[in-house]
Amino acid sequence: MMMHKTVVISNVCGVADDIIDDWNGFVFKAEDVDDLCRAINRVSLLDKKEYENICDRARIDYENKYAMEVFTPRVERIKNSNFF
Repeated sequence: MMMHKTVVISNVCGVADDIIDDWNGFVFKAEDVDDLCRAINRVSLLDKKEYENICDRARIDYENKYAMEVFTPRVERIKNSNFF
């Protein structure tokens, strides 16, 4: 996401909640080698424009959720709250 590349991720990784299969990356079932192979194969079959569109959407999601400009204020709010 951050590197403007296609994400292939297992469904149990924390970021998997932010990946919409075939929209901004590809999700496979954890510990399912066949499903991982299917996900990789789907990436390999994308044409250049489809690949770029998925990468663009992943980068936009990264910028909106994880970029330092977004993430730091969230951490600061938690740090300054009575959470701890």
